[in-house]
Amino acid sequence: GPLGEPFAGAVPLDDVRGSRPPAPRGRHDDDPLVVNHTSGTTGVPKLVVHTTRTIVHRLARFEAVRWPVIGVRRDDVVANASSYAHGRTFCWTASVFCLAPRKIVLLGDPRSAETVLARHRPTTLEALPSAYVRWQPLASRPDNPFRDVRLFVSTYDAMHPPAIRAMLHASRRRRPLWMQGWGQTETGPLTFRFLTRRALTRSPDARDLGRPVPGRTRLRVVDPVTFAPLPRGRAGLVLARTAARCAGYVGEQDRWEAKNTGPWWNTGDLGVITRGGAVRLLDREVDAVPGLSCLEVEDLVEDRLPEVVECVVLGTPGRPPIPVLVTSGPLDPAAWRRAVADLPPMAEPHVLAWDDVPRTATGKVRRLDLLTRLVGTAETHGTGRWT
Repeated sequence: GPLGEPFAGAVPLDDVRGSRPPAPRGRHDDDPLVVNHTSGTTGVPKLVVHTTRTIVHRLARFEAVRWPVIGVRRDDVVANASSYAHGRTFCWTASVFCLAPRKIVLLGDPRSAETVLARHRPTTLEALPSAYVRWQPLASRPDNPFRDVRLFVSTYDAMHPPAIRAMLHASRRRRPLWMQGWGQTETGPLTFRFLTRRALTRSPDARDLGRPVPGRTRLRVVDPVTFAPLPRGRAGLVLARTAARCAGYVGEQDRWEAKNTGPWWNTGDLGVITRGGAVRLLDREVDAVPGLSCLEVEDLVEDRLPEVVECVVLGTPGRPPIPVLVTSGPLDPAAWRRAVADLPPMAEPHVLAWDDVPRTATGKVRRLDLLTRLVGTAETHGTGRWT
């Protein structure tokens, strides 16, 4: 039928019927291709500009290869429960359809896993860290939907050992593998780490994020004040060098320039490069607390107290560190005291429901918002210069 009233200057549809379609007009590889927002754990998300060269040539093209073990196979059922507005999922989408697996399953809400994945049992699964955490009770069931998974993938945040352990043991495969990537929207993946059931029996350091991607990324640790390079084993700011670095921030190019140190990108993370070359993450610089690693304490609490689904340690000047706990049941005060007896002194814990914790679209905790709700200030020990 008719599309509407004729409009002055418009070309009528009948005038182009039967014509040869015009050739596609490609943009230059260094022109902006896509704008994705960051997670926004420390405030309003930044808008990250990537080009064809940085996000397709340097990232998606690398993923669109049938690598042994970690690559997508033609008989795979590939499932993803992610935030589809993020750069990570842009790369995943660009590559997985090229590899043409048997089936692709998209979960818009992690809570649909019980019904959707039961009907389409995945063989490879990528999900947000917060989704894996919430799936732990589901994974413990004999009829769990993760029985056929051979490869689990996580990005965005470091994973706590209990969630990884639950998922790997939910699989009925002989040797299921966990692949954890660490990076940022601005850089793409910087390191990879692989875990097996056997590795998890040795209580691995969850802060160990693996080694830089060979031939693609380089990392160095520098003094946060002088920016002088630090030797392996010393804690400092982690800088990254990668050809996949974004082209800028929309409307905040000065903020991008402040994190750009020649060929090196300031991740804003505090960490250590071990003697073996692996990266050990301590904290975001803005969240750091003198004398302890908040992330390490969170791992230990979650490992020692099974009823703690999530632990978040917050720091503000003039107060002891504040633990915030999301639990699956009542918290035994005596068990809490035993669990933290050998840890640095902390305030009494705040126990909250999952939905009472402010979160980003990817399920990350908005730490500054949570701190403000609890103590009335967003002031931290860190400078926050590189958020």
